[in-house]
Amino acid sequence: AYHWTMAPLGPPGARVRIVYACRYHRQPADRALTWTPIAGVGNAAFEGGARLTPEGAGTAGTLRLAATLQIPAPAWTRGLVVPAVQHEMARMTDTFLERLARVEG
Repeated sequence: AYHWTMAPLGPPGARVRIVYACRYHRQPADRALTWTPIAGVGNAAFEGGARLTPEGAGTAGTLRLAATLQIPAPAWTRGLVVPAVQHEMARMTDTFLERLARVEG
């Protein structure tokens, strides 16, 4: 299990820190890794999985990600903070996937 604390996200003056914990499970025979959220830790829940499959001279992979965020923002700033945090989370996920696609074995 790992406890994660991310750098603050969102617009200046209304930044939000995302905190969560996941339990990781390896399935070596299936070449898979899954993670499940640990309830009651932080303001987010992340779950997902990754599986690698030999394919020709290389490897194919599948990745599943799901996130639920509880963004602690006052009602009057929620309309600005929530979309900004969603945008930054999507950008980080896109960057992760781009970097993963560039990895060569």
